[in-house]
Amino acid sequence: MLGMTDRRHEPIAAHEAPRAFEEFAAAAWSPFDGLDVDGLIEAMVGWYQDVRVVDAVGLDQDGDMVLFQFGVFDFGTGPSFQYDLTRQLVVPGSADDGIWQLSATVHYPVSVSAEDLGRGSRWCPDPAEAAEFKRFLLNHPATEFARNAPISGRTVEWGRV
Repeated sequence: MLGMTDRRHEPIAAHEAPRAFEEFAAAAWSPFDGLDVDGLIEAMVGWYQDVRVVDAVGLDQDGDMVLFQFGVFDFGTGPSFQYDLTRQLVVPGSADDGIWQLSATVHYPVSVSAEDLGRGSRWCPDPAEAAEFKRFLLNHPATEFARNAPISGRTVEWGRV
């Protein structure tokens, strides 16, 4: 497992994010369609720490951050407990001007235990904080739930907010 290494990867343009994440996940853990929650954490946080996006605004302007969110949601396909890590990029001055997100989500069946977790979120605003953010994720009750629940699906979505 490569994970969060001292090895830095070549910078990418924002439009390359979906491909770059899939490649990083496959190299760091496994292809996305085989990731469990620990693999998702390893892949997304490692990718955020190791790969810079050249056309995003600066970190000091919140131009490249990772969002952790969890809870029971229903976006039209039926409710599921969702464990999501999203990389958000602010890309100014182009035809694609705006906020873009790459969301990687692992879905689980709804249960009393899932509902008891409620909903929550936390941002990681800087790659320098990635190791602390990873520790937070690895020890979060939603992560513990996800480790022990059967996976019902996985999605990766890329789009403008």
